[in-house]
Amino acid sequence: MPIQIKFRVTGNLWALAGTWYAGPPEAFWGGFFVRAGAGPAIANYALAIPDPSDPTGAREIQARFDEWGWGALLAVGYEVRVSRHFAAGLQVSSNYLWIDEDVRRVWYGGPVLQLLWYF
Repeated sequence: MPIQIKFRVTGNLWALAGTWYAGPPEAFWGGFFVRAGAGPAIANYALAIPDPSDPTGAREIQARFDEWGWGALLAVGYEVRVSRHFAAGLQVSSNYLWIDEDVRRVWYGGPVLQLLWYF
């Protein structure tokens, strides 16, 4: 019987970012933006294997560890003002992480639906 091993890796970035808008919010072009930022990053690793002492195979032996580093992001998108203090939008971002010595570089990104609150 084959042994089922589960392995998961996740990357997260907490960034302080700045946003440049193509024009004023009331103009059509005002919704286009470019965002860039940097901050601390973390990579999470999780491993689960069946417990050999459990004949049913329901229990697992689990291991998890985290590694910290730094990251940066670059995003482009468009947002629409719903009211004076709220907006909704779509952005496409690319994130780059520098994590300890075990994981030197991680690229990830994709589309993001966002709800924004302006004060």
